[in-house]
Amino acid sequence: MEEKLKDNLQKFTLKNKYYVLMLIILTFYTIINLYYLITLGLYPPTEGDAHLYYSSALSIVNGQGFSYLGAPAATFPPGYPIFLSAIIYIFGQNVLFISIIQILLGYILILLMITHLIYIKR
Repeated sequence: MEEKLKDNLQKFTLKNKYYVLMLIILTFYTIINLYYLITLGLYPPTEGDAHLYYSSALSIVNGQGFSYLGAPAATFPPGYPIFLSAIIYIFGQNVLFISIIQILLGYILILLMITHLIYIKR
């Protein structure tokens, strides 16, 4: 009986460590994303990969197909631009809304990883 109690107590403290880890990760993720939203998240991207994906998504929404600057795009995969184009088609070109959806997807990913650590890797 005492052995079983020790084993359960050890599992409980291990879960608490994962909950604290999850809280720390989610706090840092929230701070980083708030900084991003305040500084950059309100404007359409003008350079880098974000511009590439955003412009390609606009091309898809405007009926020009999977293209970048008017030319067919074959140097990067179409998955993310298609995802963005669906959001833009449904909700319009609201960059803040796109950023919020990205942040929510990040939260889901973090929660899935921590859940994996807690419940599957015992």
